[in-house]
Amino acid sequence: MNKFIKRICIVLCISFIISTIAACNNTEKPEESLSESSSESTSEEIKESSEESQEEVTYETELVEDLVTFADYTRSSRTYFDLKTGNAAMSFTIPKGQMTKLYLNLTDIYGLTECSIQLNIYAFDGNYNNTLATEPIYGEYITSSYRTYTVEFEDGQMTAGDYLVVLSYVEPEDSTTDEDESSTNAKEPAVEIHSKVVVDNFWYKNTLPEEYEQYNLRSYAKNKANKKTSFCGGFVIEYNQTVTEIETEDETEEKQEYPENTAKVILLGGQSNATGASYGSFLKEKISSEQYEEYVNGYSNVKILYSSGTLSSGVPSVRNKTSEFVDTKLGQGISGSAFGPELGLAAYLSKTYPDETFYIIKYAIGSSGLYAHWNPEDEEKNSCLVEFKETVDRGLELLDEMGLDPRIVGFVWMQGESDASTLYRAHEYYRLQKALIEDIRNEYGFYEGLGGIAFIDAAVSESGVWASSYLVNKCKLEYSKESKLNFYIDTNAHGLNTLEENNDPAHYDSTSMILLGELYGIEISKLFD
Repeated sequence: MNKFIKRICIVLCISFIISTIAACNNTEKPEESLSESSSESTSEEIKESSEESQEEVTYETELVEDLVTFADYTRSSRTYFDLKTGNAAMSFTIPKGQMTKLYLNLTDIYGLTECSIQLNIYAFDGNYNNTLATEPIYGEYITSSYRTYTVEFEDGQMTAGDYLVVLSYVEPEDSTTDEDESSTNAKEPAVEIHSKVVVDNFWYKNTLPEEYEQYNLRSYAKNKANKKTSFCGGFVIEYNQTVTEIETEDETEEKQEYPENTAKVILLGGQSNATGASYGSFLKEKISSEQYEEYVNGYSNVKILYSSGTLSSGVPSVRNKTSEFVDTKLGQGISGSAFGPELGLAAYLSKTYPDETFYIIKYAIGSSGLYAHWNPEDEEKNSCLVEFKETVDRGLELLDEMGLDPRIVGFVWMQGESDASTLYRAHEYYRLQKALIEDIRNEYGFYEGLGGIAFIDAAVSESGVWASSYLVNKCKLEYSKESKLNFYIDTNAHGLNTLEENNDPAHYDSTSMILLGELYGIEISKLFD
């Protein structure tokens, strides 16, 4: 009996063990199945996510433009260099792309109106003297009195490589050259190029911007006193770069409307081409009598509070102003016979929005510079900025007294000529302009229009009067790309001229000034349409 019971117990134990093992096996299998399923699902999700990511990212090639300038960043070693005693040269590297423009500031050359200059470009082998012993790959004979001389190259003519640009003086009587040109377009200089003495490099690494180091800039010169020199100028290179764009869904924003009691305010500031040194007497000769009469009578739905002047011993001096808002019309420039961009702006706004009223607050001082007079970072160099704000404050106060709610929709800016006349200040332009606009937007944030205060900027003339106009305009263009509220008008592309009237190449001709105002109006209209 006992044996029988023992057998039964053994059988039961074995059965229990077998069932336990089977249960364990059944439990493990679903876990494996779940793990595999989870792994497959995760893999598919990653794959789908990767595909979605690839759909969102597009790669495009964008043509970009770099401006590299010849400048002495120490400002202490620069001397006025006379080409009559020798030559000046600059070597540089184009790491990629191609050079499209070379421009030279010749204002430092003594007796420029009485001399001619030979410009030669060589393939640079790293040795100054050896390079000058070779044939130039490009040559140009400069006979006119230019402040800024620009050489434009054909596509593929000046590709990546090392180059040496040499300027040498040519006696006027020796200026005739053989008409037979070589295939390289180079011309033999009429006088011998001195090359025995090389002035040491004055590009100090601790003052040269890091982004310029790749161009290997180095200056060479030779004259009787062995003076260092930096003929100003620079070159423009173009190259393609890959950019990544993330495609996002367009968000349709509901258009906001201004309340009925809103006073749409436009600020206008800058130097003489904002002040207005274009004259009605010239304008009268170029337009119809009906149109001229319209400008004389003005625009009742575009009011202006203005202060127009110039510098006197370096201090702002207002010559033509009003103490209240009046109709915008001819004669609100530097004098009662001159006008600025406010006239064309008013004409455009009046015709485009005949049932609306706009208010322009203008403060502009001729010859004033962003660096020296509008500088938000230096209390000793911000005299124009201070008076500009005082004028704006007065205008906003007047509108408030009229029971209106002033809203600044835009800040119109016509300035940069003074800063473009000095290479050092031109290099500072981007940073200071950005600081200025941020200062204005912060100062008048309470009065900003719907979406903020737009900044409408315009290029300075590249007629040759301003040595570094190209650099200033490049700064303006780059800043305009930083915000949808920044706008840039390429006045040179629109053909604005300074050379037809009054023997005054610094200021826009009368019809060009009208066009400038209209171009401002077109940009401002984008804020409402």
